[in-house]
Amino acid sequence: MCPHIATIFILIRPKINETIEQRFKKLIDDPFRKYILIYDDIKAKHPSVLSKVYPVKGDVSLPDLGLSREDRNLLLEKVNIVFHVAATVRFNEPLHVAINVNTKGTTRVIELWNELMHPISFVHVSVV
Repeated sequence: MCPHIATIFILIRPKINETIEQRFKKLIDDPFRKYILIYDDIKAKHPSVLSKVYPVKGDVSLPDLGLSREDRNLLLEKVNIVFHVAATVRFNEPLHVAINVNTKGTTRVIELWNELMHPISFVHVSVV
């Protein structure tokens, strides 16, 4: 399954008292998470693929995506395909929060994309 993919970087927003590695593990393993179905088939048929996934601490609502200099440089050098699916889907979110995450966050991801050393494709999934 996708033998030419060396690494998949996934941007994960940090939480108090929970590392990004713990949040990623919950995303993959917790049966109560709504996204778990995405990973069930992969885990069943190709469990080794998940070892290619590397969580990166970041947040689309922050300048420069909240990335450390080291992580930003790593992404700029290694990433060539970006799937941007980060958004707030709370439709009662305060307008300034929704704009910061859904609009400005997308702009921040595009800014990173524009700096990639070897860009191939950018995919954006919108909530609208």
